[in-house]
Amino acid sequence: LDAEEEDILDALQLTVESYPKVNIGSYPSTTIPADSSLDNTAPSASHNGCSSSETSGRKASDGFWQCRLSIVFEAFDEALAESARDHLAASLPARMLAPASA
Repeated sequence: LDAEEEDILDALQLTVESYPKVNIGSYPSTTIPADSSLDNTAPSASHNGCSSSETSGRKASDGFWQCRLSIVFEAFDEALAESARDHLAASLPARMLAPASA
């Protein structure tokens, strides 16, 4: 996300409360390390994180986008983790979300 945690705190808290069976973590970094212990704590982990190709920033239709915050969604049910991710994404301004790959 192109945001600081305080920019999304209300939306993030609502998502956490709406999906109590999903572990949600936010990390103020440009990438999620490949060896992150979070990747191994649940059978299903849905990352709304930043890939290395996104860390340098790139042009979106409405201007420069930079990955500043990674969000990780973990649940035993992959569909539940995806639903929580979609819930959070729907509550955030489009400018915060990563632009679609060209």
